Amino acid sequence: MEKSKNKILAIDDEKVIRDLISDLLIHYGYGVTTASNGAEALALLKTSAFDLILCDIAMPGQTGFEIFKEVQKITPKTKFIFISAFDNQENINKGMEMGAKAFLGKPFDTDELLDVMERTLK
Repeated sequence: MEKSKNKILAIDDEKVIRDLISDLLIHYGYGVTTASNGAEALALLKTSAFDLILCDIAMPGQTGFEIFKEVQKITPKTKFIFISAFDNQENINKGMEMGAKAFLGKPFDTDELLDVMERTLK
């Protein structure tokens, strides 16, 4: 797939993380939309299609796991990668068992993020 055709939704309650991901991915030719919480993300999913979602786990309101369940109801074919500072084995296992394509711990290396995304989008 060409990167310029890939639409990414980055969900994180930390503005600095959203901005970092957005700036990086736009630089590499991805189309990026950001959301600061689950409600905002789910509203976007009702009007836009995304190839991949990057989602934090620990956020106010809905957790990333709860958001993932809702995404599966709306767009079950959308690929999903969890990103979290809580990258313990329990969370990794839970995310992967739910059907996420990958799990990245924070802080993550930008090359690692790009590599995982490219493999997931193939």
